[in-house]
Amino acid sequence: MTEAWGIVVATRVVFFGIALAGASLLRPDALNRPSFLSMWARWDALHYLDIARHGYVGHGVDPNQTAFFPLFPLLIRAVSFVGIDAVAAGLVITAAASLVAAAYLYLLASWDRTENAGRLAVLYLFTFPTAVFLIAPYTEAVFLAGAVAAFYYARRSRWTVAALAAAIAVATRVFGIFLLVGLAVEYARQGKTPRHGVLRGALAMAVAIAPLIAYICYLAVVKHDPFDFVHAQARGWHRSFTSPVSAITSTWRVFWEGRLAGLPVSAGPRYVWFGELAAALVGSASTIWALRRREWGYAAYMGTAMAVIIMSGPTLLSVPRMLLSLFPIPILLSHWSEDRPLRAYAILLVVFPIATLGVLIYALGTAWFY
Repeated sequence: MTEAWGIVVATRVVFFGIALAGASLLRPDALNRPSFLSMWARWDALHYLDIARHGYVGHGVDPNQTAFFPLFPLLIRAVSFVGIDAVAAGLVITAAASLVAAAYLYLLASWDRTENAGRLAVLYLFTFPTAVFLIAPYTEAVFLAGAVAAFYYARRSRWTVAALAAAIAVATRVFGIFLLVGLAVEYARQGKTPRHGVLRGALAMAVAIAPLIAYICYLAVVKHDPFDFVHAQARGWHRSFTSPVSAITSTWRVFWEGRLAGLPVSAGPRYVWFGELAAALVGSASTIWALRRREWGYAAYMGTAMAVIIMSGPTLLSVPRMLLSLFPIPILLSHWSEDRPLRAYAILLVVFPIATLGVLIYALGTAWFY
């Protein structure tokens, strides 16, 4: 456990150092150099900060912000209530949530394996190519704190605690719905007796899904549309169900031909679209890997998530960041490499440079990074 927390602290220090060094070396002009806090308030983080300050309704509020679930903004508002800057509050929350997620990932990965598997799983997660979103004021860390804990307690058949942990994930991101699918399959895998098992499972599911029901009721009152969080995705980010073949081929055309909706795409951003395709391949392959290992709960979670992701827009969007929430990936990698040091080094040689590049791109705001 201490080793897992040490990895979280060490990677954070390294990535903070990289961000600060990048700001000094790549932006030597002090007038254009971002402050430490401002370099983390970018892209979707601005939505969470705005919700924390102003809520979902009111004059000047972005009507599409209902796409972002409420727990993380509520936590920012609660922490900043004592006088802490909202961005700093977000960084504190993600740091605390990362420690929780790391602890449970360590325990889950080392379940019936070795402690080395737990250490490697934590290391792979916090050096993941999009690990910057475990540092910035984004929801990934809080979601993982709930999701990994839910699966850990599910494996121990402690379903009441698992449901409470899952409720945290559900209140944080729409990904929580996919998590519930995985937990339901895990529950069925454990072979509960029909009468007692169905009742117990139904009660646990009711607890876990309660935040989503509460949010739906809230939106029905303030937006007159209980599913405004779905419609907001379509309005603001053009997310709507489409053919997976169409989404993949359209993404490939953006990368290969350098055009998006008739507009030219420069060489740098084109590689971002290649990253979308690579991430979709990794997510799909990881689902198949989980199936081959008979990890039915993991496979159900990742499979439903990947299916919806691939069919959610005219092109693939933010898939590399979404992979960060698929915690079975670092677990599977840790089991594959726990007694093979060369495999572990090879994985780190691939993921860490990309994670470093991601920190620089995000913190300096030079381009969009998933």
